[in-house]
Amino acid sequence: MNPRRPEIDGVRGLAILLVLWGHSEMRLGLFQSRLNGLGVHLFFVLSGFLITALLVAEEKKIGKINLRLFFARRFLRILPAFYFFMGVVFVLKVSGLLPDTNWRSMAAALLFLSNVFGTSLTLSHLWSLALEEQFYLLWPVSFSLLAGGRRLGWVLAVIGLIVTARTVTILVRPDWLLNGFIYARPYFRFDSILAGCALALANGWLDRNVSFTPGIARDGVLFAAMIAWCLAAVRFSWVPAVYLTVECGLATWFLWRVLHRESTVTKRMLSSPVLVWAGKLSYSIYLWQNLWLFNPLPGSRVVSFLLAGLGTAGSAWFSYRFIETPFLKRKDDFYPKNFLKPKVLG
Repeated sequence: MNPRRPEIDGVRGLAILLVLWGHSEMRLGLFQSRLNGLGVHLFFVLSGFLITALLVAEEKKIGKINLRLFFARRFLRILPAFYFFMGVVFVLKVSGLLPDTNWRSMAAALLFLSNVFGTSLTLSHLWSLALEEQFYLLWPVSFSLLAGGRRLGWVLAVIGLIVTARTVTILVRPDWLLNGFIYARPYFRFDSILAGCALALANGWLDRNVSFTPGIARDGVLFAAMIAWCLAAVRFSWVPAVYLTVECGLATWFLWRVLHRESTVTKRMLSSPVLVWAGKLSYSIYLWQNLWLFNPLPGSRVVSFLLAGLGTAGSAWFSYRFIETPFLKRKDDFYPKNFLKPKVLG
């Protein structure tokens, strides 16, 4: 297998830091900037891009998609660390240390249905993992059934359908946005992952037909636009109807610029050791953050917040080092023989 590109880990690191920033605002009772939503969008778009690029490369290599190997790789990537986390939650629950967590929420989490059921704040963040796993039950099969030349058209059509349905629904039923119904349901959010899929399918066409001007200033302006859009979401009444759509478009464009072969300056910045380290631990950080941030800890508000940060970092490192890494080393055994990741990934 080809070596991993550090800037991809850097995007993951940037995304998880945005998520932590947003959740820290909630913990400390500060102004809600919605930067956590931007971090989630970066994760979704990147995930859709990477998975689809691998599927395209596999089809070119062996002429078809091996679903057994695909789901084996997903198992090794997601489930060991997830089950370890849920095991700790179970022990804390039966010990009476998680009063906000009920058995229904735990069952929903284990079945990857947290975006439909469950009310526990400790497990509420798992809605995004549930959404991804629901998507990846459908996408490789759909990818295999659709003719290669028609995939992008179908993906764009489905994105358009979801965006239209979401926008109309928000205008007609704004209360559904307030209670999180629209934010988490798959039929209102699959476009966030499909945007990354479309980027992977259109990557060659974009390189040939869309002019690319490298420069940290251009990428900086785009990133600033994403931040400004998050801030605008809580200030202007007209924003909610198009908020997710615009944010998804900005995140997709940003990712394309990062992954472009001429984006050298931005790549170097995203390849910084801090962002790469955070990116490698991003899944474990994601799993453990709510457990520490939204449960009582001793000390003043600032002291308990610092303890939550240390607890999240320590738990994530332990999970990555002793749970994730041994299983991730096995992933290469579940690619087709002599398979090489495409250049855009490695």
